[in-house]
Amino acid sequence: MGAVEEERPTQGFFGSSSAASFMHQIKMAVDRRVTSPHRRTSDTILGASHAPGLMSTRSEKPTSVQNYVLPPRKTADSLMGVYWSFVFPLYPLVDGIRLRAEYEKVWTGEPPESDESMLMCTFNVIFALACQLADFIPPEEREASADAFFSRAKDLLQFNLWDTGSAALIQCLLLMAQYLQSTDSAHQCWIVTGLAIRNAQSLGLHLPQTIARLPSPQEQQLARKIWHGCVLMDRYGVPHLLNL
Repeated sequence: MGAVEEERPTQGFFGSSSAASFMHQIKMAVDRRVTSPHRRTSDTILGASHAPGLMSTRSEKPTSVQNYVLPPRKTADSLMGVYWSFVFPLYPLVDGIRLRAEYEKVWTGEPPESDESMLMCTFNVIFALACQLADFIPPEEREASADAFFSRAKDLLQFNLWDTGSAALIQCLLLMAQYLQSTDSAHQCWIVTGLAIRNAQSLGLHLPQTIARLPSPQEQQLARKIWHGCVLMDRYGVPHLLNL
């Protein structure tokens, strides 16, 4: 039995035939009859009038300080170099320009434009991926090093099932799925990929009209890249979520 929920700061993209859309249409019809000056509906992907695009903003959620610890700058730079040289060209799942800029801010002390906890989570997944290929790490230590970074990334991931996703969250989930794919965690890879896909669909990234409404070519390109990443990670030997 459907229930009309309180209006949330986002509009889902679940199709006109879904129960959620049907209940929303009823609610909108009622709201038009009884207009409240305190309620507004956003046309943006993130559903917030102050966030007209895909980019997530900084979060005020507290996170343990020790989880923000990064390896020494030289080691971190080397791992990032491995990622950009050998991993990213095959799996371009992130916004490279933005992530490079945010990485530099970590070391200069400038405040990041993105959610700090999500950034640190993303960097740790990248370090985990790079550890598997880094020739400056002894082969017998690569798995343990990668696992340490990935464990820290899992601790940093602030994922709430009841919140709306973001571009940063989806990119991070895709990176996590990529890492899990390289381990013996096929089931976890499938689950994490599914989370990324459903969050992308909830933002409407699978719909051309959604991408067309984004305010800049850069965000349109990022939206396509994220959705293509979801499709890519959905095609690896497990039951597909997407029928294309």
